[in-house]
Amino acid sequence: MRTMSLGQVEATLAIIHDIASDRRSALQARIKNFLKLGFPADVAAGRGKAAAFDTESVMQMIFAFELVQCGLPPSTIVSIISANWRNMLPAIIFAGTPSQHRTGGDERWPDQKLFFCIAPEALHELTGKSDDVAVYRGSVEVLHLTELQGRLYDSSEERPVGSFARSIVLNVPFKVLSAMLILKGVKHDMAYASIIDDLNNALQRYYDQHPQT
Repeated sequence: MRTMSLGQVEATLAIIHDIASDRRSALQARIKNFLKLGFPADVAAGRGKAAAFDTESVMQMIFAFELVQCGLPPSTIVSIISANWRNMLPAIIFAGTPSQHRTGGDERWPDQKLFFCIAPEALHELTGKSDDVAVYRGSVEVLHLTELQGRLYDSSEERPVGSFARSIVLNVPFKVLSAMLILKGVKHDMAYASIIDDLNNALQRYYDQHPQT
C-alpha cells in the first residue's frame, strides 16, 4: 500500500483547488482540523509521529475537500463520508478503471457517467431524529447520468428529507481521473493502476470484515 505524507496531500489539494502559495498554511490547518476529528480513520498521526495517508485515505480527503468547497462544516463532512464510504468507494474504483480492464459488470453502470448525489441535511440535528435514521445514513446516492434527472425532479415520492429539491452533485469520473493525474505528478509511484489496485484492496478488506454486506 502506497502512502503520502501530510505535505504531499497538502500539495495535491493545493493543485486541485488552485490555492495560492502564500495561503498554503491555511490549507494545511484545514487538513489538520480533519485529523483532529479522527478523519481519515486510518491515518496514523500524533505527537512526534508524522501523518501517513494510504491511498484510500488520500481519496477520502480529496472528496472531503470537495464538500469543503461546497461550504459544509468539517464535522458534517466527516459524518457524511464516514457513513457512506462503502457505497462511494466502488463507484470511485469503477470511474477510475478503463472499461477494457473491468471484470464483470453492473447493469446500472453501463459506463463512467456517475455522480454522487449528496443530501447534507445540515439542520438534521434540529429535527430531533437520530443520525441512525436510514434515510440520513444513506445521504450519498451513486447515480448514473440516466438516473440523475429523475432523482432530482421526482417529487412524487414522500421523503423525510429534502434531497429531491436540495442536493450537492459531484461528477465522480471527472474528479477521480483529474485527481489521479495530479497524484502521479506529486508522487511518482501513485500511477493510475497502482491507485486502483490500492483502492480495490481496501474494498476487499472491507468485504472481508463485513461478509454480509
